[in-house]
Amino acid sequence: MTAFFDTARRSLAVLIGFSIPISVALTNILCPLALLLMLAEGQYKQKFSTLRRHPIVAAAVLLFAVMVLGFFYTPVSFLEAGRILDKYREFLYILLFILIFRDNTTRQWGFYAFLSAMGVTLFLSYLMAITGWQIGKGTPENPFIFKNYITQGLLMALAAYFVTVQAWHESRWRWLRGIVVVLAIYNIVFLSEGRTGYLVLFCLIFLFSYQTYRFRGVIVGSLLLAIIGVLVYEYSDALRQRVDNVSEGVQDYQQGEIKSSIGMRIEFNKNSLVLFAEKPFFGYGTGSFSYQYKKLAEIQRIRPTTNPHNEYLMMAVQWGLLGVGIFVFLLYVMWRAAGYLDTQTAMMAEGLVLTIAVGCLVNSLWLDSTEGHLFAYLIGIFYGKFPLNPFSRNTALNPVSGNTALNSVSRGNLPDAPVERGQGGVDSPLEKGQGSVWVSYFSVVLKKLLEMKKTYQKAFFAVIIVIMLALIAYRSYLILRTDGPHRINQQVALVMKVATAMMNTPIVAHREGNAPTAIAFDSKGSVSSVETQFQSVVKTSSGLSGNHLTVPLSDKITVSTLMKVDPRHVGKKARFVVMVSYQAADGTPAVFFQRSGDAWGNLDIGKLKAAQIYSQLPERVEVPIYEGNSLGVAGKVSIFVAYVLDNNSLILSVDPVRLVFVE
Repeated sequence: MTAFFDTARRSLAVLIGFSIPISVALTNILCPLALLLMLAEGQYKQKFSTLRRHPIVAAAVLLFAVMVLGFFYTPVSFLEAGRILDKYREFLYILLFILIFRDNTTRQWGFYAFLSAMGVTLFLSYLMAITGWQIGKGTPENPFIFKNYITQGLLMALAAYFVTVQAWHESRWRWLRGIVVVLAIYNIVFLSEGRTGYLVLFCLIFLFSYQTYRFRGVIVGSLLLAIIGVLVYEYSDALRQRVDNVSEGVQDYQQGEIKSSIGMRIEFNKNSLVLFAEKPFFGYGTGSFSYQYKKLAEIQRIRPTTNPHNEYLMMAVQWGLLGVGIFVFLLYVMWRAAGYLDTQTAMMAEGLVLTIAVGCLVNSLWLDSTEGHLFAYLIGIFYGKFPLNPFSRNTALNPVSGNTALNSVSRGNLPDAPVERGQGGVDSPLEKGQGSVWVSYFSVVLKKLLEMKKTYQKAFFAVIIVIMLALIAYRSYLILRTDGPHRINQQVALVMKVATAMMNTPIVAHREGNAPTAIAFDSKGSVSSVETQFQSVVKTSSGLSGNHLTVPLSDKITVSTLMKVDPRHVGKKARFVVMVSYQAADGTPAVFFQRSGDAWGNLDIGKLKAAQIYSQLPERVEVPIYEGNSLGVAGKVSIFVAYVLDNNSLILSVDPVRLVFVE
């Protein structure tokens, strides 16, 4: 029976590692299966002992406990708070993956499963860029495959760093690994448009320089990066555009214009700090960010958001200094614990910590499913056998002897080892007296948790298991729900699909002079008049503006819709819908897409979702639709904008954005 569970555990570890960079849906199926397997396997005493003695587990559980505590003072419903808590379930998955990766073989298989998935991504990305085949989510000019370009860039940078560390320590396959690293870096810098990938890559290069040659490495690495950076900026159109966009966005913001993603991010961060300053210690509670930001947006007449694109601010608004402090403490524990691993694994673990710390400054990475799952997964791989003898009563946090998933070479025994880390006699990373006063305080708290009586310890971890099972049940409930805050009633969605198909004939044909720019439908398709006025605005980098434009493929475009709301609808809740049809130049049937939040996807009329939600409609609204490069292929594009009220009334613009893209 033990052999069966070992095989099943390793198989799930491999499948999860391969699925995380490829499929969110598959990952969300496999992780609960892995949890059920751990519960069915038994050996609860050993598992409990492993988790009880693990400092990273204690910090992660403490952080999640603060999130649960936020339920009791949040201004939003328990349903909304539960939805946000569900997005942070990966902090509990750290416990799961530490139990899964308790032996060297499983850790090694899991690690190479992740690298294999990134290898497939890299291959398909180049195939798409070279052949022009539409085999992923991106375009040949920006060939991201399974994930968006931000996520792919970050994951590719992390994978390139891991392979670099392997090549540094292992002579076997060194040239092949070197080629893979060069291809990955070229993909990030010259093909990808993800600025997060650039930032993480450059930070990891600095870290590697420091790890290998300490401060000499940093100096030499800085000089090389400066030279290479200038050359890359000169020859990489993708990187140059994205860097220039940052500069232009900051300048526009300073001049009072918020028309770029950079300007919006600055505004999000500034307003998030305003919210944080109002309740700095404990925040507003779990799930409160979107609610509080909307209230602030309505007062300041600015664009609302559900995500500040900064994990520290996301936590600060919801859980205050308490939540942010524990999160930073978790990163600190991970960094210190890396000093007790073998050299190769420690370098990778430190790279992971740096990626999380830096990436969370520019994105809410733990809020994102792929990044959150990957971080928990890699924490399990790197720290799965920490401490060395977790079941021994007299175990101290001694350095690992080198018998790890990734190599069997002990720290300090390599000719190129930067320092003699990992040697015997080093104090525990949580030893009293180490670090600052607040770290010592947290150490005392963790020590008290670990010294609880066995009865309370069992109850404590039983509660954690119940919470994880409840999250699985809650997630299943969300998937099975026929409606939700973002889901549009299927009958209303069908009415919109039929109305947009008619848009070229009776509705638009009779528009003259001051004719209405909007029309209202009820859920049965009956038509009525409405006073809402839509005005579509299109601007191109070549100076074109207006609607019904012919746009060169080389242009960048900005598309938005300005709206004066019918007085009868002001103050009511509304969900905005953005639907796009594309017809190729060869006349093939049109293909429809939809925008859900900030993401674009194929249209499923039965699962039409809102692009933006207003709890109370203001008198005037600007709906941003798209900003960036043009379509990339010739053809006709029509963009339809509408909003849906709570009574399922559909108010649709009768003059959609119409663009013709030409070579």
